[in-house]
Amino acid sequence: MRASLMPEIISVCNLPPVPNVCNQELREIFRSPQLSIAHVLMQPDALSLLHEHHRMNEGYLVLAGEGVLQAGETSRMLSFLGYQYLPPFTPHRLRTTGAQRLEHLVFATPPFIPEDVHLLEETRTWPLVTEASPLPFTWFSAADGAEVTSLDTETERTAAGYGLAYGILKPGRKAIPHYHRTTQELYYVLAGRGKVLISGTSKPVSKGSLIYLPTRTVHGLDNREGTEPLQVLCVSYPPYSDSDHIAV
Repeated sequence: MRASLMPEIISVCNLPPVPNVCNQELREIFRSPQLSIAHVLMQPDALSLLHEHHRMNEGYLVLAGEGVLQAGETSRMLSFLGYQYLPPFTPHRLRTTGAQRLEHLVFATPPFIPEDVHLLEETRTWPLVTEASPLPFTWFSAADGAEVTSLDTETERTAAGYGLAYGILKPGRKAIPHYHRTTQELYYVLAGRGKVLISGTSKPVSKGSLIYLPTRTVHGLDNREGTEPLQVLCVSYPPYSDSDHIAV
């Protein structure tokens, strides 16, 4: 999906995989002049190549499974909604653990270009896993009525140029329609089934749906007919601010 002036909904699983140096099942699911997002599936016992980027900021967000991410001289275990921000010139590689495939998203600002992948000699040993305290889930009621928690820190949002939040809309609930003047948003449905209102039209969404919402697009999630929570990852760029939330 490429950013445009019009909203769009796609199913990520229907996109074709693209070649990559690590031979992973990788799909570029979004690209704009500011941001690209890749959806990646790694098989059990898989290992990515040690590399770094000189221009791009990257962020890894785990959706399913678990793995160990080496970033510089530290190593961290990541599982569901675990997020790691990687500034330029950070050597990194990812290894899956357990019997399940590792499903994750990779964010790049500026957008990913193959020429900025710099492979490094595999002479570094894996450092011991640093049991970094996970970002605590501090839940709050968003202005549209969903329950939301941030997945990144303010420092990471400022450096990367995008924000990440995890939202839950309970069964029987409908979010208040709203729009943003400066922020573009992407909703990625993690679990559940529901609908999204886009400019007065209601459309069904389910796990794997990616919803692009340009600025000034009136939108809102609807789970009034659902029997389970509608769980959504929200990507905002520039990062969301309360002053840019206009209810209608």
